[in-house]
Amino acid sequence: MKHKSTDLKEILTTGEDRVAKVNKLKEIFADHKDKMKFQVTRRKLASGVKFYFHLEVVGGWREEETFSWKQGLRGFALPIIQEHFPEANLTSGGTLSMTIASHH
Repeated sequence: MKHKSTDLKEILTTGEDRVAKVNKLKEIFADHKDKMKFQVTRRKLASGVKFYFHLEVVGGWREEETFSWKQGLRGFALPIIQEHFPEANLTSGGTLSMTIASHH
């Protein structure tokens, strides 16, 4: 994700670089791109900015694998996203896809 002009103002006032956090999440989930698709959408709202994190399981995921996938998609991805965006919450989800949103 690229910085916008409003991001610099936010970094200077709050000291928080959310775009850098999003890019870090993209790096983390890129290691699992053979098992999941990760996409981030940023929406400008009247009350601020909302980030949507979309995750979808792709081929190669089986419950019997010994990797963290036994917890399911939610148990694996939600703590990772909340580590960078503590106010992030699950907005919709199932066993093979979910959306997590964070409002700022």
